Amino acid sequence: MLLLRRPHLRYIRDVSQMRMRKFFELLEPRLPMHGDDVFEAGHEQIPNYVQAPDTVTVRDGNWFDPGTWSNGVPNEFSDVRVDHHVVIAPEPQRGDLTGDGHVNSEDYLLWLAGFGSSTPAQGDVNGDGAVDMFDLRIIVDAWLGPPTSAIASAEDVLVEGKLSFAADSATSLYVQTLTVRGSLEIGTAQRPIEASAEVVFRDAPIDVEFDPQQFGHGLLVIGTGSLSVNGRDNTPFARVAQASAGSLTLELAEPVEGWLPGDQLFLPDSRPQGSRDFSEAETVTIAGVNGAQVILAAPLRFSHEGDGVNLPHAAHLGGNIVFRSENPAGVRGHILVSDRSKVDVRDAVFADLGRTTFEQLDNTHLGPTGQILHVGDNQTGRYAFHIHHLYGPAQSEGPQFTFSGNVIRDGKKWGLAVHDSHFGLIEENVVVGMDGSGIVFEDGSEYGNTLRGNYIALVRGSGEGVQGRARGLEPRLAGDGSPHDPFRTEGDHGHEGAGIWARGMSNHIIDNVIANATFGSVLWSRFQGSERLPLFPGADTREDFFLEKPGQQLGHDFAGNEFYALPLAAAWQGLSQETPGGRFVTRDMRAWNVRDVLRTSYSQVIRFEGGDFRGTGLFIHPGHNKSFEIDGGARVIGFEVGFHTHNVGYVGDAYFDCTKVDIAIEYERTEAFQRQIVINGARFSDDHNNIVYRMNDYFNVRSYTAPLDVLVYNYNGVAGDDFQVWMNDQRADYVMPTGNETVQRGERISPEAGLANEALWEKYRMTLAGKLLPKEARQRQGINGWVTPIPNDLQGPLVTDVTVTVTGTTATIRWTTDEPSYSLVEYDGEEITLEAYTNLLPAAASLKTEHETTIAGLKPDTDYYFLIRVVDELGNLGGDLSLSGLTYRARRFRTAIE
Repeated sequence: MLLLRRPHLRYIRDVSQMRMRKFFELLEPRLPMHGDDVFEAGHEQIPNYVQAPDTVTVRDGNWFDPGTWSNGVPNEFSDVRVDHHVVIAPEPQRGDLTGDGHVNSEDYLLWLAGFGSSTPAQGDVNGDGAVDMFDLRIIVDAWLGPPTSAIASAEDVLVEGKLSFAADSATSLYVQTLTVRGSLEIGTAQRPIEASAEVVFRDAPIDVEFDPQQFGHGLLVIGTGSLSVNGRDNTPFARVAQASAGSLTLELAEPVEGWLPGDQLFLPDSRPQGSRDFSEAETVTIAGVNGAQVILAAPLRFSHEGDGVNLPHAAHLGGNIVFRSENPAGVRGHILVSDRSKVDVRDAVFADLGRTTFEQLDNTHLGPTGQILHVGDNQTGRYAFHIHHLYGPAQSEGPQFTFSGNVIRDGKKWGLAVHDSHFGLIEENVVVGMDGSGIVFEDGSEYGNTLRGNYIALVRGSGEGVQGRARGLEPRLAGDGSPHDPFRTEGDHGHEGAGIWARGMSNHIIDNVIANATFGSVLWSRFQGSERLPLFPGADTREDFFLEKPGQQLGHDFAGNEFYALPLAAAWQGLSQETPGGRFVTRDMRAWNVRDVLRTSYSQVIRFEGGDFRGTGLFIHPGHNKSFEIDGGARVIGFEVGFHTHNVGYVGDAYFDCTKVDIAIEYERTEAFQRQIVINGARFSDDHNNIVYRMNDYFNVRSYTAPLDVLVYNYNGVAGDDFQVWMNDQRADYVMPTGNETVQRGERISPEAGLANEALWEKYRMTLAGKLLPKEARQRQGINGWVTPIPNDLQGPLVTDVTVTVTGTTATIRWTTDEPSYSLVEYDGEEITLEAYTNLLPAAASLKTEHETTIAGLKPDTDYYFLIRVVDELGNLGGDLSLSGLTYRARRFRTAIE
């Protein structure tokens, strides 16, 4: 009996039976792994699963040739190290003159070259000393006979050389952990797999003493490894023209390629979705294809129709290269690619992979010397396909990695995860049946990747809030789990059920289709720290990087994406939050049979260029954002409420046909600066509540006095039809509230209870929404409010020449304005970051350009902060605005020592 030892395991080999079994034994004390025990990969240490191989290559050759190996052909218990070039192909056949593992036309040509020779030659298959017709018969019989197959098996395999699969034979590799530091080739661009190939990850217990972080049981491509996968090309998905329940045929909008009998198709539940009921999604099997008509093996159970304008898709789930778990209900395999690896994966299927679930994460914790403190039962990072700290070759042209034309189906938490990996191409893939999210950009350090033309569907997720869950060993879930309020506490992300989940937005997301998900897209930048981004393609961000500020969006595209049959198309937060005046632009977005399109908070400007939006709830939930814009011929149809904003905004060339309100402007949670909402050229289907300007019915108002001008130009597309819109509550006799339970120090409310707008204006130059409804205001069909002509002057006064003279505990403040204005000074003994200060000095009784205010009774030797507010006769606000124009800038003085 031969005893082999590696950390935390003892291997016993029964030489007589040539079989191996394992038993686990904890070695005390536990020491950190080192040397050949581990490989550095993706900023982490991954165990070497083949530290003591019992089978090693001795030369290039066929997997099934005993001469290739040091210890005979590997079996399911073998630990294998490949140092040469090994091909998984059928064993050499009689008539295989070229020695490539199968008999084909190349062997015939070689026989033909020696035909008629009377001396033994390479074409002498039967050994009769001549190359004649008897040899040809053997070649033809083998050539035309049943296809050959090759099933290789091992326990763990380490590829330091090259492992490849035959292109035109059915091949399989059953393995527990396949580590590639050399090259794994399953087809190439020049010679893709023609027959079939599969890699099956065995169902076996994970030895958590040897592999506590559970990297194993899957495919690991690390170091400078190379992964080349190229299968049969096919159309990834196609739009449906007709799919009726009970029909044996499926009509497509255009012909497809590569769809074969026996392949499966996914058809989404295309009904309008207000929840997560995707019960009419189904998977069908192809019996035949005739151009754009697909004949099915069994009738459709459901109809898959559109909304009268848009149609759903059929997604192809087949392929001739398959990576799968042996037992989807057991220990599933996963795939991780990292470091300087060269990764080109095309037209393969990844089925039943991934171990990390969308439940609360539970990670393994190790001590400073590598001792196990806790073994997690839901380790992060073990996804179906994980692109993990992959920088790619140091010198390269084109994408740093390619993942194209593949299928990921029936995964666990995430289908395709991209983490700290850059300049990759992720194109025309199909991702169906994930538990947490479909395609994920994990932590905001991903830069310059292109996500284009992918189809993602059936992603239910937890349905909890978008922001995530707190990390910890015990589940700590926040909120009621309703997608109506998607933003939660920080931590465990991507479990919610998003088609696309992206932390930060420094990538190109173009022409993707998402159906049957809880959230179509989640773009999340809030609370994001500074990230290291690569200076150039191939840069290792540990060395060559620049820092991205939190929430800053660099080089993004979000264009042409389509969302349908889901509750919420977009949950976006913190976009361009660190870029004052910055815009997050989405172009030509399409959403149909949805409840709502956008819920967002804490962003700067979100702009819709073009697009077609059809739903039943709200087009936009405004949240705490600076501004929304919509232009470029956008269409907003069927929603109860269309364009919805309360800060600043712009509506240009857009068409609205909503059931209750087309454009809703609600005065809520405002800032202390003068704002405008401009509607220029928007068109409406009728004159029923086209524009509504009102107090917010849902949230507590923080500032009742900040001006908000609603200006309409070219109403309903009629040139020169211009007017300003006013709230009913801006009339002279309306009594402004004095506040509510959530009013905090410094928030702008009525300084005196019971004062109506007109009295507030006379004493403080304050009214609700900053301006008093003019007496000439009138009402108009289609406008829920009042209208007046647009005044020529919409600019607030400019404040200059501010001086402060301090005498003891009295301060006199003087300033000048560029036009006659009323004035108000607010001050306090500490700097406040909210919109205003507590103490008010009432406005001057008349319009002036030279202003003076005296503050008496102050504390000695104390810093005081003050703001100057000025307002002209029309109510235009000016004063100590900050450089950004988004809030006030405090000034400071100090009283004298007594």
